This record gives sequence, C-alpha cells and structure tokens, in this order.
Amino acid sequence: MMKAKGVSIILTVLFVVLAWGQASADEVWLKNGDRLTGKVVSLDAGTLVFKTSYAGDLFIKWEEVVNLKTDEPIKVVLGDETTAQGPVSPGDSGKVKVKAEQVAEPVTVDLANVKAINPKPPLRTNLRANVGFSMTDGNTDTQDIYADAEFMARTLQNRFTIGGLYKRSEDGDVKTEDKALGYMKYDHFFTKKWYAYANATGEQDEFKDLDLRVTLGVGVGYQFIETDRTNLSVEGGLSYVDENYILAEDNSFMAGRWAVKFDHF
Repeated sequence: MMKAKGVSIILTVLFVVLAWGQASADEVWLKNGDRLTGKVVSLDAGTLVFKTSYAGDLFIKWEEVVNLKTDEPIKVVLGDETTAQGPVSPGDSGKVKVKAEQVAEPVTVDLANVKAINPKPPLRTNLRANVGFSMTDGNTDTQDIYADAEFMARTLQNRFTIGGLYKRSEDGDVKTEDKALGYMKYDHFFTKKWYAYANATGEQDEFKDLDLRVTLGVGVGYQFIETDRTNLSVEGGLSYVDENYILAEDNSFMAGRWAVKFDHF
C-alpha cells in the first residue's frame, strides 16, 4: 500500500513538472495552422531561430509566423530601430503584445514591422599600423627602422586589444638599438563606463641587457570618452613582473599600475 502510494506521488510530481515545463515553453503559431512549442532564440534577416527539444533548432521564415508567445523577456527591434524588451503575448492575428518594463500597458507590435529579436551586440573593430624607415649616407651611415601596430575588437561588454612595436637602429655597421614589445589586453565592461581588465606584456631590449620582461596584470578602469575618433580612459591595478636579463641577475616582483590612455584621430 505504501509502495503504491509512493509511486503515485512520484508520478504526480513528474506530471506537474512536465506540465509546468510544457506550460512555460514559448509558442509560435504559423500560417498553415501549426503551433510549435520551444524557445525563441533570435530573428535576423527574416529568419526566426526557434529551439525545440524534439527537432533542435528550427529556422522559420518570419513571414510564415502569425503569432508568438514567450515566457521570458526578449528584445524586439522594429523597422525604425526602436526597441521594446519584455515577455511577448499573443494579440490579434499578425500582432503581438510586448510587456515592456518602462510602460504600464503592453505595447502592441505588428509582426510585419519586427526587424530583429535578441540581436547580437554589434562587433566594432579598429586596426592601425605605422612603419618608418630612414637612412643617411655620407660621413655617417645610419639606418633606423620602426614599426608598430594595434588591433582592437569591441562588443557591447567586451574589448580585446593586441599590439606590438619594433625598433632597430644602426650606425655604420654597428647596431645601436634593438628592442621589441608585444602586448594584449582584455576589458570586460560591467557598466557602460566601468570595466575590469587583464593584460599581458612581453618586452625585449638588447641594449638594456633585457632578454625578456613579462608583465601580467589585473585591475579596473573607467572609460570617460569612447567614440570613433576620440578615446579617454584611466585605470589602475596590480601587476606581476618577471625580468630575465642577458648578463645581470634575473628579478621578479609585484607592482602597482596606473595608466591614462588618450587618442584622437
């Protein structure tokens, strides 16, 4: 008797869980009368990505969708680039209602006017490079070579930077300068202006007896200005420095770090 009761309770719990899972699923109604359950992933270039447990990701032409329901908030982008974010409920055929947090009443949206759903953050990239060469011939023969480059990739919350420079000089047949620097940095923005960073730098300078200096650091920064032409930020944190010398004794230590970065093109 107790065993049968226990089985009954387990079956009841399973039924409730399955029923809740079914009830909490997003739903899509199509022109042909089909009604699909699953999860709205995104809409881009006229194709709705709808994730299901029974067929994986479905790619549905947006023009075939006549109604939509979601249990969790989604970001809806309209044709005029205005956005609304919130759970979506069915409306009249061809329309849905978005319960945006910033307004008291749901916003009615025409499906034909929906441009995107849950759009990916835009990726912005920037590449700069400089190369210089000079040579003199006469009483003195000199050569100078300089090159630097930096690549940056930026999304809404992340920024990746990698770069380096090289400089070499000769006077006659005698080398007078030979140094190289490489660096990479990752910034994660936890607000629009504040970010945490991690960076790594490698440096070599033969005429400073430096075989390799490696610096690893973490810290926080604040972005005052960030436009296509002007950038200004300040940051500070801690770094670990490991120095390997050609002749002198190697060294390693902890150090504080602060920096101001400003550029204008």
